[in-house]
Amino acid sequence: MEFYISNLQKAEENMSKIDNLIVLAQISKNKRLMLIALEEIEKTIKNCISSILHYEYTLKRAKLSKDPQINFKTFEEKASKNYITKEELNIIKEILNLAKNHRKSPMEFLRNEELIILSENQVILKLSMQKLTGFLSLAKKLLKGIKVKIKR
Repeated sequence: MEFYISNLQKAEENMSKIDNLIVLAQISKNKRLMLIALEEIEKTIKNCISSILHYEYTLKRAKLSKDPQINFKTFEEKASKNYITKEELNIIKEILNLAKNHRKSPMEFLRNEELIILSENQVILKLSMQKLTGFLSLAKKLLKGIKVKIKR
């Protein structure tokens, strides 16, 4: 099986899991569930990006590297134009940045139904349920768009 198809399947499997996590987080107001949902959305986005890159590589339109940052640059410069808009690319960068800061964060807490993530350099990042559901809808849209493009 092609590698890009297995990445798409992984991303699809994560979607229902993320839906359930977000519903549970809304009901329980649990910061841990919000963080797990953010991590799962990040995994799904990374699987989608990987799928796009491998598909483009199969068609000889992109080169892959062992370095994930170089691969993201390739996605940003070449592949993203065919699959997403500039605004969606910026939201993807925000998701990846939030997840990265969460992993490195010395402190996270819930205040006024917003998750506050204090980054290593003391920058305050906020994650609300509304933003999290927006991230989920972007991931769903990205996954759907990739499936349409690849199955042509």
